[in-house]
Amino acid sequence: MGITNAIKKRRREIEKAKKRKKALEYAKVAATGAAIGAISGVLLAPQSGKETIESIKNTATDTGKAISDKSKELKEKTSCTFSDTKSKIEESKSKIKEYIESKKADLKEEEEIILDSIDNTVEDTLESAEKVIESAKETVKDIK
Repeated sequence: MGITNAIKKRRREIEKAKKRKKALEYAKVAATGAAIGAISGVLLAPQSGKETIESIKNTATDTGKAISDKSKELKEKTSCTFSDTKSKIEESKSKIKEYIESKKADLKEEEEIILDSIDNTVEDTLESAEKVIESAKETVKDIK
């Protein structure tokens, strides 16, 4: 089975290669015929040689101008798009910086609140400790 399939596959590949080669030959013949037809059309045209050359020059000039105009238009669109993108990136960076600064300020406020709370707790604890010590001293005096 494996050898038979390999042989069939190889035959199909050879057939495909032959078809590609034949198609390429037809394409070459068609391209040659088109070129000969175009040249014949120019040479056999009812215009004189000078008129034909002038017509070709005008067509080339018009085509060059059209290409130049399209290039300028594309350049302007690209430039506008680039500028828009750049400004949007700058705006985003600015918003991100503002957000980060806002969060830093929020954290700073929270830090101060927590530190104040800790200070108050420590002071309260010290006051309570002092009261306990005073009470203990009085108790010791009473016992003596």
